[in-house]
Amino acid sequence: MKKYLYLIFLALTLLGFSSCNSDSPDEKEIPPKPIENPKEDDLLGTWEVYYSAKQVSSGGTNLPVFRRPDYDGFINKFYKGSDGSYIFENLNLVDQVIDKGTYKIDGQSIIMDVTMHNGRDTAYQNIETIGVFLEKKETISVFKFFTIDKWNVKDNRAMRNLERAPKVHPDIEKIDMDTRFNEMLGTWEIYDYLLLNNGKYEEKHSQLELDTLKGNSFTFTIDTQGKKRVSLKLKGWDDDGNMFWDETSYRNLEVKIVDDVIYYIAPNEYNEKTEKWGPQAFWLWITEWQDRKDPDNGQTIDSFIDLNQLRTDAKPELYYQEKRYFKRVK
Repeated sequence: MKKYLYLIFLALTLLGFSSCNSDSPDEKEIPPKPIENPKEDDLLGTWEVYYSAKQVSSGGTNLPVFRRPDYDGFINKFYKGSDGSYIFENLNLVDQVIDKGTYKIDGQSIIMDVTMHNGRDTAYQNIETIGVFLEKKETISVFKFFTIDKWNVKDNRAMRNLERAPKVHPDIEKIDMDTRFNEMLGTWEIYDYLLLNNGKYEEKHSQLELDTLKGNSFTFTIDTQGKKRVSLKLKGWDDDGNMFWDETSYRNLEVKIVDDVIYYIAPNEYNEKTEKWGPQAFWLWITEWQDRKDPDNGQTIDSFIDLNQLRTDAKPELYYQEKRYFKRVK
């Protein structure tokens, strides 16, 4: 299965978090206070990434900041070991441990001594700076800095505590796919594709990609145990270059939903990072779900856009947007 190459760590601009409205219209709302001197115990619990973005700058030039959802749903666990040490684990969507080690807090910095990374014993230090951490300990934003050639990169991400605030999200528009999944049931087919490079339409690449993607379909179901599933029908090519439809390789895949992102788990794919075969998560970011005109016949169709936004390490000044247009066919 083709998987787009994504940047390694994506994150967010500092977020404003909405507090709950008071039941009394006359009662003045008290804004939540930040934790001034966070301690290791403040992080204890299970945290889920729910929003991320990346800020890139060079010589006073700030490039556009945009959301990247492909780490939404990743889990960060903080707990105490039997010896009293503070331990962290980061897990991906298929519950594989990405890295693990011990942590401490120094001022506003979380210092993580990594002892295991992608299944391998290792040793290095990762430092993240706390951005927004309020007294309720429901959400936290963190960021870190690094440099690629002349570009300065600020990676941030926001996490929510799954025990205290499992459904909180930033003050942006999101389609709640967990509550709307029943509307997704049925078959959706790709009918158009656009690639934008810094806002400019890349016609040649778009048409080549559309030739590959058009007609590929996703059929969403709920099985007898009430679990969400998806089956894919994809174009393939044999050794002689003849096209065929593959309707068997990706059937009844497990679905996980994180707000407006639908992950589907392929049980046995090759992972280039770990150099092993195993389950991998692919995703659809559901945006702009609305009626549109079918370009083939002009009829009104139920449609959404699967959006992808990225930069490359080679040319971070270029901002790409990929839009895969889906329509309901049954």
